[in-house]
Amino acid sequence: MADVKNPKFVIGNATVMIAPYSEDAFALNPTDHSVGMVKAVTMEQQSDQIMLKNGIQQLTVDTQKSNVNMTTTFEGYEFDARNLTYALGIAGSTVKRLRGTVDADAAADATTLSIASAPIAGDATTGIDDLGDIPSGATLIIQNPDQKDEVYVVATTAATTGTGPFDATVEALPAAVKAGWTVWIVNEIATGSFEQDDYFCAKIVGTLSANDEPIVVVIPKLKITRGFNLAFSETDYSNLPFELSPIVMTRSEETAKVLDNPRYAGLSRALAKAYAGG
Repeated sequence: MADVKNPKFVIGNATVMIAPYSEDAFALNPTDHSVGMVKAVTMEQQSDQIMLKNGIQQLTVDTQKSNVNMTTTFEGYEFDARNLTYALGIAGSTVKRLRGTVDADAAADATTLSIASAPIAGDATTGIDDLGDIPSGATLIIQNPDQKDEVYVVATTAATTGTGPFDATVEALPAAVKAGWTVWIVNEIATGSFEQDDYFCAKIVGTLSANDEPIVVVIPKLKITRGFNLAFSETDYSNLPFELSPIVMTRSEETAKVLDNPRYAGLSRALAKAYAGG
């Protein structure tokens, strides 16, 4: 059995932070950029060799590395709007999920909905407290609390009025809704879009088993090539199977980034930078 030289062992998980490419990859932090609970975080570099051979024995006399690529995969378990849009390769902004209740019965085809605040227990920030929480164009899901799969999606068509309960002008309701039904303010996410996907950056931090020593990998430019998966199972928790594909920065991109952060130096000649102790 080989002697242990250094207790730099890896067990456990990592924190994955993702942001649009325009952000500083080195400045990403868990509070603002983490995708939350993840499992099976794996980073792998692959490459081929072009070989020059000589003679009847075809002896290798020289090689050159080619087809260098790197893949990062992980399972994401938090199905919020930002993670879902990222899983689709989209870097667009999202609105915070808010919750309220229908304050008065509304008939089918009605275009006005009275909404009272009903924040999620333990999170007061999810309440509908201001007129700006329901802007014109907001997407609402109205849910029957007694039959949770009875839901209707409508959008607001004008500025909301009132002081709470609020009066929201909406598209014609497809069915009658009753006071006490739940109202969610949500994001509308285009799936299967034909639009070009976006560029991202990422920082991944794991710790060694001894002394909580960090290992850090910074990927300055990437595309999310896989991730969106909605699987409703009664036997196991579903996850988003993310695959990140780093892309080399151009020399001009590196030059522009270095003006704000010198850590970007050299990243037009490498897909990522890793940081680890000796």
